Amino acid sequence: MDLQYILISDGTSDSALLPIIDDALMKYSKYKSPQGKRADLSRYNRPTRFLHEKIDCAVDLYNPDLIFIHRDAEREPLQKRVQEIERALDKCNSVGWKDRNHVKLIPVRMTEAWLLLDQSAIKSAAGNPGSKSKLELPRKGVLEDLSNPKKLLQDLIKEASNLSGRRLKKLDVGHCIQLIPHFMEDFSPLFELPSYNFFIHQINDNLK
Repeated sequence: MDLQYILISDGTSDSALLPIIDDALMKYSKYKSPQGKRADLSRYNRPTRFLHEKIDCAVDLYNPDLIFIHRDAEREPLQKRVQEIERALDKCNSVGWKDRNHVKLIPVRMTEAWLLLDQSAIKSAAGNPGSKSKLELPRKGVLEDLSNPKKLLQDLIKEASNLSGRRLKKLDVGHCIQLIPHFMEDFSPLFELPSYNFFIHQINDNLK
């Protein structure tokens, strides 16, 4: 069953979530052929300062079957971000989106915490898949307690690349981060993270 969805998020780096969304939909919902993209609202002359404005704009422009609304928890509890998204949906002009299909996507603390699981994927994304060196990845049980997973992931990519000097400075670390999930063969280790379980439960409850 086909599905057209959009991801509403703050930054282009959050496109790294698209392969994770696709995997979840194909495994845990009735939709086996999802087609998704991150909503790019930067080109449109419409107010998108607030989340409810972003949702309205994205729905009008893309007319999707389903929306994924992303917010990093950062230093806030997951439940607070859930409430913020629900308040935004209440303010939307797009009729019915409060009750129609939407999924809240709230990594704790930020998207990069979900990408710190697979050494091989990080090495491949850094352009050095044959590296024999061992990266010191954090234990899964502390991923959601890391103060700055983005900085840690950036450092690991640089280390995995085995580049130095001018070549290291030219490395597009942001692009490497977006590549990581494309090299991950198994997302099941994410089930050890409460925020991922919350994401999957919504799919199980609403999209079967």
